[in-house]
Amino acid sequence: MPLVDLTSAFDQDACGGELPTHISFSQLDLMIRCPEAWRQRYLVGTRGPATTALAVGSGVHAGIAAMYDLLRDKPTASKRALVDTAEEHAIHTIAGIETTRDADDPNPTTISLLNTYVEQRPTHIRPVETEKRIEVVVPDSDIPLIGYVDVEAEHQLVEVKTSSRKVSSPTGAWRVQAWLYQAAIPKPVEWHVLVKTKTPTLLVSAELAAPYDPVVTAKAIGLASATLERIQSLYAERGPDEEWPVDGVVHPWACSLCDARYACPVGAAA
Repeated sequence: MPLVDLTSAFDQDACGGELPTHISFSQLDLMIRCPEAWRQRYLVGTRGPATTALAVGSGVHAGIAAMYDLLRDKPTASKRALVDTAEEHAIHTIAGIETTRDADDPNPTTISLLNTYVEQRPTHIRPVETEKRIEVVVPDSDIPLIGYVDVEAEHQLVEVKTSSRKVSSPTGAWRVQAWLYQAAIPKPVEWHVLVKTKTPTLLVSAELAAPYDPVVTAKAIGLASATLERIQSLYAERGPDEEWPVDGVVHPWACSLCDARYACPVGAAA
């Protein structure tokens, strides 16, 4: 099962069959996995209610962003103040998310993870801005790549992830996302992974980090460019109403997370 990716929370809704005005990293990731899933979400507008995991992840991100905003303005803020600020923003965010009716209450898990982050957070992070919007111009495309960096600090970028299991190294998707963000902000990237075990823990290590490398970043831009080219090519060939390739079936978990799986004979059978 994949780790929670919250970049889709900033995506625009389907544009009545029109191509989006911008592309996010989550759109690139979904397009690479399954063009038909991308068509369903961003052209047709097929999207189900959020899962408990996504609600928890959204709350955690909102809480940690508020915590770092407070630290930026008041570097000596107490742990109690950090926890209270984080919890307040997290609960407010979760209250605005529609989840499945049988979903578990996300608040207890979210609060537990936020307390863990405050207790175990790396103190070398000096926040400058949270949820910073970036825009990357992709060669040969009129559609910009837009993203939101969790935390820009003085000396690095920080991406926060939640996971149900321990993670020893960043996934390929995380790396590509980081490289694309580094195209706009050339700083090293750290991943802070909150593990949702019975006793939550925060994973931060040298292995969960990536230096800035302009050569690698250029390759990531090339991947984004090729993916955008495929979107535009399929749109020109098939339009928004004809089925696009169902590549998701070759991924072990892609179909199980697709909002359109029950309307897709391949996905429903997977």
